[in-house]
Amino acid sequence: MRGGDRLLDRLRWLAWVCLLLSLPITSFPFFPSFAALGETLVRPLGLYPLVVLLLIDWIPYVLRGGRLPRILLPLLGFALVALVGTLLNLLQPSLPLRGQIPVARAFRAFGTLGLGLGFLLVTIRMLDSKAKIAASLRWLVLGMAVAVSWGLLQGSRLLLRWPHYAPLNAIQRLISVQDMQLYRVTGLSYEPSWFADQLVVLVLPILLAALVTGYRLILPRLRVPVLEIALSLVSLAVLVLTYSRGGVLAFGLSAGVGMLVMVLPRWREILAWLRGSGPEGVPRGARMRRGLLRSALVLGLAGSAVSLVAWLALRNQYFTLLWTLLGRLSNPTSYFLQLGAGTRFALAVAAWGIFSSHPWLGVGLGQSGFTIFQHLPGWAYDRIAEMTLMLSPASWTFPNPKNLWIRLLAETGLPGALLFAAFMLLTLAGALALTTRKDRFARFLGAAGLMSWVAVVVEGLSLDSFALPTMWIALGLTVCGIRLFIDRCGEALDTEGAPPPVSGDRPLLQ
Repeated sequence: MRGGDRLLDRLRWLAWVCLLLSLPITSFPFFPSFAALGETLVRPLGLYPLVVLLLIDWIPYVLRGGRLPRILLPLLGFALVALVGTLLNLLQPSLPLRGQIPVARAFRAFGTLGLGLGFLLVTIRMLDSKAKIAASLRWLVLGMAVAVSWGLLQGSRLLLRWPHYAPLNAIQRLISVQDMQLYRVTGLSYEPSWFADQLVVLVLPILLAALVTGYRLILPRLRVPVLEIALSLVSLAVLVLTYSRGGVLAFGLSAGVGMLVMVLPRWREILAWLRGSGPEGVPRGARMRRGLLRSALVLGLAGSAVSLVAWLALRNQYFTLLWTLLGRLSNPTSYFLQLGAGTRFALAVAAWGIFSSHPWLGVGLGQSGFTIFQHLPGWAYDRIAEMTLMLSPASWTFPNPKNLWIRLLAETGLPGALLFAAFMLLTLAGALALTTRKDRFARFLGAAGLMSWVAVVVEGLSLDSFALPTMWIALGLTVCGIRLFIDRCGEALDTEGAPPPVSGDRPLLQ
C-alpha cells in the first residue's frame, strides 16, 4: 500500500471513530450559519465526521463503480417514491403555516432523510470486515459509556441533590441547545426520550447480546464479563431515570423478544451452563461452586431489573398508569387521554386521516404539518391543554405526526410505506438468520440486531425524525452482519475462526 493510501485509510478511520464517539450528542449548538440548522432541534455532532467520510470515501467509491448492498434497494425505492410524490404535491402546494412554506419544509425533510441515509451508508462502507466491526463496537460503547456516566451524574443530582444543577447545566449547554431538565435525565442529548432511544436501540442491545451469546465485547481475557454486566446495569438504571415510558416499554419488549429467540432454542446448553458444566476432569465441588455463581449472576441481573421497575413504579405513578389503565384499552381515546399521551394520539389520528385522504402518494415528505389540524378529531380541541396551546393563533409551533410509521403513510402513501417496511422486514429476516449461525460473532450481531429492530419499531411510535443517527447505525450494523455471514461472499465466515480479509474497494454486494 502506498503512503498516500495508508494516510487516507488512517484519516478515514479517524473520522469514523469521531463519528462513533459523538453519537450521543444530538443537538450540538455550534454549527456554521450557512448550514441552516438554526431552527432544527436535531443537530448531531456526528454530521462533521459524516461529511468528511462522504467526501473522502463514499464519493470516490461511487466514482470507481462501487455498488450498494441489494438489501438497500427497497429503501432507495422509498426515497424515489417520496421524491416523486413530493414534487407532484408541490405543483399545488398547501398554504403557508406559521412562517413555514411547503418548499422549505420539503427541502428540510429530504435533508433529514439524506442525513439518515448518510449515516447508514457510511456504516455499511466502513464495517467491511469482522475485525472492523469488533473495533467499531468498542469505540461506540466507549462513547455511549461517557453519555451514560454523564447521565449517572444527572441522576445523582436528582436523587442525592449533588452535584448542583448550575455547574452541570453550564457543561450541558456546551454540547446541547437545550438546558438540562429538572426532574429527568437527558444524557448528552436534547431531551430524555432521545437519550432513552440511544440506550434501548444501541447500548443495551449490544451489551445484552454480548452477555447472552458469550461474546466478550470488552477485555476478552477476563473470565467473567464484569464490565459488560456493570455497564448494562448502569445503563438500565439511567434509562429508568429518564422517565421515558416509551423507552422502558421498548427495552422490555426488545429484551423479551431477544431472550426468547436466543434462549429457547438452546435451553439445554444454558441449563448445563447454569449447572456448572465445563472442561472434563473438573472436580464436582468446583462445578457446583461454578454453577452456584452462574445461577446467582443470572438471578442477580433479573432481580436488579425487577427491582428497578418496582422502584420506578413506587417513585413515579406516571409509569404505573401504563398497566393500571389497561382496562380502558377497549376505548383507546380514553386510555391515551388518561395516560397523558392525548396530544401524541390526537396527532397520530390526524396523520392517519391525511393518509386516508391521500392513500397512494401521500401529501409529500415534510408536508403533513400543513394539513394536520384539518384532520384532528373533535375531542382534541377541548380535552387536552397542550393541544389547546398548540392550536392557539399565538403559537408558532409547527405540528408533526410524532409517529414515524403513520408519518410514512401520510407523507409517502401506501407505496412508500410498503417499501420502507420491506427494508425493515429484510433486516429483521437477516437478524434472525444471523442468530442461527455457528459463528459466535454472527450470533452476537444477530441478537443485537434483533433487539435493536424491535426497539426501533417501538420507538418509532413516539419519534418521527429521520435525522437521529441511532436507528441508522443500528440497522447498518445488522446489514453489515448480513453482508459478511449470510450473503454468498460471506459463506466462508460461518466458522469460529477469523474471517478472510475483505477488500474495501470491491463492490459491497454484486
